[in-house]
Amino acid sequence: MKPLQLILSFAIVAAMPFQSLAQSERAKSVATTREAEFCEDALEDNAKEIAMLEMGMDKATDPEIKEQAEHMLSDHLTIDSVLNSYVTRRKVQIMGEIDEPDEKHIETKTTRAWDEEWADELGNMQRKMITRFEKAQGYIRDEELQTIIKNTLPVLRQHRDVAIAQQRRMKAMKE
Repeated sequence: MKPLQLILSFAIVAAMPFQSLAQSERAKSVATTREAEFCEDALEDNAKEIAMLEMGMDKATDPEIKEQAEHMLSDHLTIDSVLNSYVTRRKVQIMGEIDEPDEKHIETKTTRAWDEEWADELGNMQRKMITRFEKAQGYIRDEELQTIIKNTLPVLRQHRDVAIAQQRRMKAMKE
């Protein structure tokens, strides 16, 4: 064997364990890039809703808003737990950090004006999250993640309906 061929043979053999290691690392995460992006975005949207619901429980002046925020918070904590469990179990690579929610723009409002703004903002957040989950149904191939989406959508739609009812109730009280 020529010296150059011998060196190349050793280089190829030496690289094999690294190639196998890289392939096995990829194999551990069964999620596609789009599925991983969905998980990251869904977790971020959900974290923002959790923060908004906690604000509703703390700052709302309307007792009905406080009660509904508490109920919805329980649902969103469950959604967070289910998504995080899936991400951990399936070794889904989250590319960035989940951004901290920034909902300071409604903190300057007071009393009923705050309640109205909160109901509007929550409705917008719900619609965004529902749209994200509905679109994902078209490209998510993982059966477990499809089931999570399928089971979560009715909860999100119910929350949207509650937020819309709150918006209408707040506007009617204003008139």
